[in-house]
Amino acid sequence: YLSTLVGGIKLILGRDWNYEILIQKEVGLTNAVVGGVKRAKGDIVLVMDADGSHSPIYIPQMLEKFGEYDIVIGVKDKDERSLYRRLVTKGFTFITRVVLGLKIHDLSGFVLARRDLFDVIKPSDDFKFVLPLLFLHKEARVFELKIVHPDRKGGKSKAGVSQAFKILKLIFKLRMGVY
Repeated sequence: YLSTLVGGIKLILGRDWNYEILIQKEVGLTNAVVGGVKRAKGDIVLVMDADGSHSPIYIPQMLEKFGEYDIVIGVKDKDERSLYRRLVTKGFTFITRVVLGLKIHDLSGFVLARRDLFDVIKPSDDFKFVLPLLFLHKEARVFELKIVHPDRKGGKSKAGVSQAFKILKLIFKLRMGVY
């Protein structure tokens, strides 16, 4: 049973999948994820942005890899966002790799994982729920699926200086064990 927090999907994998689509309205992505996981009925949870930057065409590939892995993340192979946004993403990914020791190449929020793994995520007003998910589950088998990441088709980025400081604070809270 697959629970999709944001977005819509039609799956054709040679078998029927029961799924529900939950559109979350909480303020902040992390709060939406926490709320959606609580409401979800499935054992597998997929989180994707509703702004068009995460395409549902990758969901079958994510599900195929899910059998071998506990967490599947859609990582930017081709990033069509502005140079500034790409540099910011690369910078935070570098800091995450150095400070937290995570061997990831992207901090994407396009994630498929066992529902129980999301239990470590605490409600907050930041949007990097994937950091505690990966850091507090270092033993989890993680697969990075390369995706094309277009610029958003709707909505407006919430990224800015205040969010950058929140992400840095989150990284150091995780590192210090006070998350």
